[in-house]
Formats: sequence, structure tokens, C-alpha cells
Amino acid sequence: MKEKTERKISRHFVCSEEESRAIEERAKAEKMTVSAYLRDAALHRNEPKLPGEAMELLREIAQNELRIGTNINQIARLANTEGRAGKEEYRNIAEQLERIHQDRYKILTLLVNLADGGDGDHEAAPA
Repeated sequence: MKEKTERKISRHFVCSEEESRAIEERAKAEKMTVSAYLRDAALHRNEPKLPGEAMELLREIAQNELRIGTNINQIARLANTEGRAGKEEYRNIAEQLERIHQDRYKILTLLVNLADGGDGDHEAAPA
């Protein structure tokens, strides 16, 4: 688990109401506090960053891959101890693999949209 950083120094900056609203909206879209968003923007502005939606999809893919690994282990145990594995176990893995495929397609679409200037109208070629 990530250690919490002790922050004692307060910084003040001046901006317009419009800029303030834009900062708050962007922080909210990234699911961050304004302070965390500004620190991230200032300290990591030259680093490429995926949209929050793409990051969430990547987390879901990782979770699905863990579930598949668990199911494969359960099937291997069934096959080793009982000499069989049921159709339901195989169907479950196939469904999880399909969800991962769909999530990866969504990420690819997001990245293509981002590369095209974020117009939201462009779809990636099916994988």
C-alpha cells in the first residue's frame, strides 16, 4: 500500500473564475482532489497520461485476468483430482476472456480518439 506523504507547505496562486472552474472540473474528471490534480499536473506534465476511463478499463482487465487464472487453477485441480472438468468451468473462462477482449477494444478506441484529437467519432478497427 502506498505511504501517505506528509504535506506541510501551502502554495497560493491566482487564476480567473473560469480557470478555477476548469481546474475543478478536470480534477473531478480524474477523480482527484484539486490539490492532487495540480501537483500531478505540475510534477508530471511531460509524462504521457492515459484518460481516466482507459485507466479504469486497464484495472478491470487486470481483475478479469486474475479471475481467469483462478478458474484455470480450479479446472486443473478438478482435472487432476477427478479426471474431469465441466463445461461450466470452460464457459466461465470463455466469458471472462470475451470481457477482456471487449475492454481492450474500448481502450484501443479511446487511444485512437486521443491520438486523433479526442473528437470521439473515430472507432478503432476490430481486433
